[in-house]
Amino acid sequence: MDVLPLTDESYQKLFLRGYPTKLLIPVIVDTLTKDSDFNSQKQFLENTISLPLVKQYPLKIEYMQSLMKLIILELENKGLEVCNEFYETFFELTNTHAKSATHFKHYMLRESIEHCITIQESSNFIGEGTTGLHTWQASQALVNWCITHKFRLQNKCILELGSGVGLAGLAVSSECEPQTFWFSDCHPSVLGMLLSNVKVNVDREIDSKLSDTLEKDNFFKVSSFGMPNGVEENILYQGRMKNTSVYVMNLPWEDIPNLNISQGISPDIVLAADVVYDSTILESLCSALCHLVHKNCIAVVACTVRNEDTTKEFLEMLEKLHVSVEMEETTKFLEFLNLDEMPVRVYKLSRFNSS
Repeated sequence: MDVLPLTDESYQKLFLRGYPTKLLIPVIVDTLTKDSDFNSQKQFLENTISLPLVKQYPLKIEYMQSLMKLIILELENKGLEVCNEFYETFFELTNTHAKSATHFKHYMLRESIEHCITIQESSNFIGEGTTGLHTWQASQALVNWCITHKFRLQNKCILELGSGVGLAGLAVSSECEPQTFWFSDCHPSVLGMLLSNVKVNVDREIDSKLSDTLEKDNFFKVSSFGMPNGVEENILYQGRMKNTSVYVMNLPWEDIPNLNISQGISPDIVLAADVVYDSTILESLCSALCHLVHKNCIAVVACTVRNEDTTKEFLEMLEKLHVSVEMEETTKFLEFLNLDEMPVRVYKLSRFNSS
């Protein structure tokens, strides 16, 4: 488990992404006991639970309830007075009985709340017959790799396979300046949540740029002119995030060779995270990667190694298809700490005959 020393400046970003309460409590309590009045306690509420962003897109209620309860108990056990706003906030959270099927997390990619990715995900690890409604550690490892190598993604066309709830693609579109980013998935429920997350973050960009007199819904239109047959019908959404054109498309892996994606979209880089989890899907995944990867296109795949045999089968299948695989190293950022003991490996895929 990777645990970095927490600071006063880091607790906000870790709270927003739902960092484990047992790791957050010590630094929060230390921060709250630095002054004898209630200023630090009130500042804590303003930076976390009372933040307008959290009010609009709330974290998991149970998480916020537990955090407030533990902080109050720690302060009381130290014989410190707790401000009324703390108790009022805790009671308000406690009286929120409705358990939502989804909640939000917010990933601060820089030191400002304005540079934040908002992600809605399922409150259950498995929902509606899929694990794709949840943010997994492999997608965070993929973001680490992309931010570390952002110079390789600038002005590139990027296609992501199995985008899930969209964390990696939104972070890359926001921070790595690709020319085009294609999100893709095929499960109906996953696509619905992916669309919602892309729109939330794109709309925030629009809101910061447009005047009240301009219709937001008319700012971006789906324009698939020039798209090859098959691709156009699969596009569900097009928008713009900073200087990156973003698309969301329904893309089953087994359809990739037939849709001629490598020529229609012409990706420079293919990304994928946590797609190597079941041996029954490896054939279609490897076939898709084999079709997409060529001398002008590499793939970067982040894998949580839950089963060594499955990972080995994936790598052997790629080798048979003449796809070269290299292990990549990534730098761990505070925003994307690995809290799971299962290892995550990042592989770079290219063709044997690539220059």
